Amino acid sequence: MSHVSQKFGQFVYFDIELGNPSWNGKTVLDFGGNAGNFLKTPNRQVEERNYWSIDVSADGIAAGKRDFPNAHWFHYDRYNINFNPSGDASLDLPDVGRRFDYILAYSVFTHMDVWEMDYFTSRLLALLNPGGAFAFTFIDHNFVSWPGEYAGSNLMWRLDRMKPSGKADAGIVDRVKEADWFRLTGDTRVYLGDEPIPAPERYEGLEYHVFHTADFMRRHFPGAQILPPANGEMQHCCVLKRPE
Repeated sequence: MSHVSQKFGQFVYFDIELGNPSWNGKTVLDFGGNAGNFLKTPNRQVEERNYWSIDVSADGIAAGKRDFPNAHWFHYDRYNINFNPSGDASLDLPDVGRRFDYILAYSVFTHMDVWEMDYFTSRLLALLNPGGAFAFTFIDHNFVSWPGEYAGSNLMWRLDRMKPSGKADAGIVDRVKEADWFRLTGDTRVYLGDEPIPAPERYEGLEYHVFHTADFMRRHFPGAQILPPANGEMQHCCVLKRPE
């Protein structure tokens, strides 16, 4: 069975990060939207008929169709080392036949390399209506998201959950402290930036986390808004707008 997301609260997160816009009548593309948990937020303001989800999980898309038959669902059978290792790495975005006021991607680029993030950013920006916004999340490994509850960085939090012993290797944290971005594989190995991963197929279907600093994102996407985490989340937000 392919991944069916159990993460909720996406609408509240993006509503805050986008400055509480008027969603009434606006079209939304949820890239990596899986089963449409965005629509399961109480009092969400996006109409079902104005929501589109594209995802690599066939089971996630099937669950969304069942729960929200008036929304629009597209299974995208593209390769992803973590969530869809049997997919086609050359497959382009499905043609959904329209443009959007908002395009959102929650925890999508946190599982793919920078070159692929750039590819999808270019493709998705072309699908925005004039004045529209593309907002996506990323995780800054050095950021401390919950200082009153957890003293470690975002990376330490992730490592604590990956290590069988439950105790993270502080040496990994020190190694990547100055890195702009890196990959963390299922066996807790780190690959900095574009450093090649020997035999990457051994990680197919396993955890694959990509971290980027906020400073890197500011440089990489000039003119973007880089916003701190909201709604108790650990993920920063990058907002790119299309001119009117």
